[in-house]
Amino acid sequence: MSDQKTAEDGSGGIAAGRGTRDETPTPPCRAWLLFVVLFIVYSLNPDYICMNDQTPNVLQPVHFLDTGQLTFTADSHPFMFNWHSDKEEGNTEVGHWTPELRRQYAEGTLKPVGCKYYLVESTTPGRYINIYGLGPALTALPVYAVMKCFVPDLGTHSQVVWFTAREIAAALTALSAVFLYLAALALTGRRNALVIALAYGLGTCVWSTSSQGLWQQTPTIFYLALGTCLFVRIERSPWFAAPCAMAWAAAVWCRPTSAIVVLCAGVWLLLRDRRAFAAYAVAGLPFALALVFFNYHFLGSPFAFGQSESSRNIAISMTGSPSLWQAPLSEGLAGLLMSPSRGLFVYSPFLLLSIPGMVRVWSTPKCAPLRPLAVAALLILCLESKFFCWWGGWSYGYRLVLDITVFLPLMLIPLMDALRRGILIRGLFAAALLWSVAVQIVGVTVYDQIGWNDRKAAIIVRNDQSEPVVVLEKSEAEAMRGDPAFMQAIDVKLDVDKPDHRDRLWSIKDSPLVYYATHFSEARKVRATQCQRYAANKLSEMLGRATKEPHESAAESQTPSAATPVSER
Repeated sequence: MSDQKTAEDGSGGIAAGRGTRDETPTPPCRAWLLFVVLFIVYSLNPDYICMNDQTPNVLQPVHFLDTGQLTFTADSHPFMFNWHSDKEEGNTEVGHWTPELRRQYAEGTLKPVGCKYYLVESTTPGRYINIYGLGPALTALPVYAVMKCFVPDLGTHSQVVWFTAREIAAALTALSAVFLYLAALALTGRRNALVIALAYGLGTCVWSTSSQGLWQQTPTIFYLALGTCLFVRIERSPWFAAPCAMAWAAAVWCRPTSAIVVLCAGVWLLLRDRRAFAAYAVAGLPFALALVFFNYHFLGSPFAFGQSESSRNIAISMTGSPSLWQAPLSEGLAGLLMSPSRGLFVYSPFLLLSIPGMVRVWSTPKCAPLRPLAVAALLILCLESKFFCWWGGWSYGYRLVLDITVFLPLMLIPLMDALRRGILIRGLFAAALLWSVAVQIVGVTVYDQIGWNDRKAAIIVRNDQSEPVVVLEKSEAEAMRGDPAFMQAIDVKLDVDKPDHRDRLWSIKDSPLVYYATHFSEARKVRATQCQRYAANKLSEMLGRATKEPHESAAESQTPSAATPVSER
């Protein structure tokens, strides 16, 4: 072995910045300890908010275990639909079936008039599928199957179902950090790998978002990290390519944009290792065929995806156009990177170093496996920047590009030696990382979803100004009433999804982080109240089920939660 291969770094591993990696076997306890620590941290938050985006992912596996069906209906899940009653004007909500509502439904005086945005009608009339595909539900299915062995009527225990979903999310996110640690360990020393994994697990929005609920992104980052852990080892054995393809194909089942990763890695393998590419293609092909069949069977086209079909209706309501990729690239890119409300480098500024790191991977031989991943991350970023709702609706941080946080921390590997040697750059990195962690703590403990996204304000009309003034703080608006020039105060809500208020996405003064720093106690109480109300709704739902009429079927009595969680855009 050459001198270069035997140079030891300060942690007992191989020097990270000299084209080497740590060849010393890693005790499994290190990886398990990392998992346990992160899982505990993710699970400490009792006030997790269950949002509508998570609803079909959580209820689909339970529904499948109860009925064997992959689809939802208005009869089985009335709360997933909008209803019209001949006895009332406008639409009405049906949380759960009561004898009276059942009677109206049978008589035809109560009719479904469309589904919630997270469902889309299948090719079978009256049956609807989860727009997020099968990936999230299938990932959670084994856990719910085990639980059902101990709780046969699992579907009636809504709080247990949702709490389990949060714990599944916490476990998947913690495991993604473990796989990222193992991936980094193939390219650098143990200390560097641990720093990268912890920075990812605590300093990105995987903590504040992915770990707190069964989002579409939650299993996606798990499968992407697992595949990456295998991909960086393909040079050691081409057979790692087969399980790598399977992991990344599962990520595509969760989030179709992950296909960009599959394609970039496939091209890389085709150019460098034909045998590995053959294993990669053969292992991934069955997953691709299954996805094509699912889309064709339920949506009528092999290239149709539920989320795309549903998003077109949302695009029309928000922009007037059904086009999904209509946002100017420059606007979306700037917003996803630097917007005070959604910017990747605002919520996780330590990732700024990923930019020079991406450049370095092209000149660092040991980082060659990271090159297609860097390209994939950039392409996903550009694609999401074109999305009509690039800010992700009522989100916390950069949820739409959460996937690429699996790859960006790895781009720090070529810079880790410089970070360790340079006092100034090490201090800046530490400060940026501490800021990133603090931002995630705010998201976990204080973010109340509606506080900033649908912020209350007042429009003040004065006789000495030609234009009315928007005042954000209630105390300031009240103080202005004593001014002789004061004429009128109009209460408004600054919904960030509305075109008139999207300029808030670029405001520093009126940004989520400033809002939650200055309204900490208020937002904390709102968040706690939301969780208490959610728990009360679940209890009410279970009591409602207990009063069902005897003739109702067992399948109906075991229908999952009918109380609608806090609305999520």
